[in-house]
Amino acid sequence: MKVNLNDNRYIEILVDEQQNIVIFPISKSEVTEKNSDGTVSEYEYHCAYFPIELKWPYTKEQLAEKIEFGLGEWNKHKCYERFDGKNTLEEKYFGIKGFQNAVRGKKQLYLGWNNIEGKFVSLSLPVKRGYAYYGIKNILLNEKAGWIDYAETVLKLLDLDLSKECAFRSFKKQLNI
Repeated sequence: MKVNLNDNRYIEILVDEQQNIVIFPISKSEVTEKNSDGTVSEYEYHCAYFPIELKWPYTKEQLAEKIEFGLGEWNKHKCYERFDGKNTLEEKYFGIKGFQNAVRGKKQLYLGWNNIEGKFVSLSLPVKRGYAYYGIKNILLNEKAGWIDYAETVLKLLDLDLSKECAFRSFKKQLNI
């Protein structure tokens, strides 16, 4: 799969305890606020509420198709205003009130490409306090990696023995697992 790495693209994947997957494409959000250094942000990237579901069991080929479709939906949908403090994207999708309750035991994967890292897949786990995830592992893929390579990397991260990861051991008490 040949892509222009200067054309950034990302998707967010949430995975529940049963290995069911939901993919949310990312869209550009126009903002006009000043940053702490005095510069003005012209845009930010946020998830769009356009869930792409894949129920377990699934093959790596089915996962690769959903990843390709999700990345193809880049910047096509309105951003979900997720940090209003009342109804995050996770709460809305899982139908569970409270961010901490909605994400408990789930994993977040973020994948795509950019001109700095190239192609990548990263695994994060939710933190106990706040509306965030803590990065556990990031895998860089070969520049020639295709959709199957992305799917294989996602499956590898889902099967990862977390107890062997330094970031997990260091921050285990702060994670909402």
